[in-house]
Amino acid sequence: MNKSDLPESTDPQTNVAAKPVNPARRRLNKAALATPVIASLAARPALACSVSGFMSGNTSSGREDPRCDGYGCTPGFWKNNPEAWKSYSPGTCSHHNGGGMCQAWTSGGAKLSDILTCSNPFTQVGSNEYLLDIMLKAIGSGDSITTQYADVCHYIAAILNAAASEASYGSSVAEIQAGLCKAVTEGKVNYYTTVLLAGLNDRGCVFDAHGNCEKNFVAHSSGGCIPVCPSGKTYNPLTLTCESITTS
Repeated sequence: MNKSDLPESTDPQTNVAAKPVNPARRRLNKAALATPVIASLAARPALACSVSGFMSGNTSSGREDPRCDGYGCTPGFWKNNPEAWKSYSPGTCSHHNGGGMCQAWTSGGAKLSDILTCSNPFTQVGSNEYLLDIMLKAIGSGDSITTQYADVCHYIAAILNAAASEASYGSSVAEIQAGLCKAVTEGKVNYYTTVLLAGLNDRGCVFDAHGNCEKNFVAHSSGGCIPVCPSGKTYNPLTLTCESITTS
């Protein structure tokens, strides 16, 4: 038996790795959660659709959608679900409804300067602006991003995705920050944010509105979520796919 860092899980109805298109936003039963041991992501291959691929120079000159394996939540998801944020505070809830759901957020929490490691390339926003405030004014009720804010919103979403579940997103916060700095140096900020990061942010969300694992995902020991794999397969965070368990 190959010594996998992650346990086998099953999905008897589909017998394939589930990747929901329209998540039901339901809390996963904690009794069903597995806690696999996290594997190092350092050896992840440099793919053209990945931040590590961009850092290594393994990118295309075209503007094709850099979709690849893995999962990521859109800027609209993070704007609509501040309670799902990890590591970075969205601010403080100022009003709850009768069911305990937050209805309004005060200004506060993490600022753009908190997620930048080089100069601010987003001229439309200031470094001292709050992340949630930026997204609230940039993204409409239909989750469409105003064009002038697309680059900064996809960068914020990428940071939140990586902070919440590096195992399923496939890039760390430090990698995304370094990628932006490289893009600034090379004059590729628009490509990096609105093509590469936008593609990674639109692969399917692993969280519900409260930051719990969606249906067909289980908790990872890193604090994020990974997909349930079919019988005979296990999730490999290096390739971001369910792979067959082989015997030696």
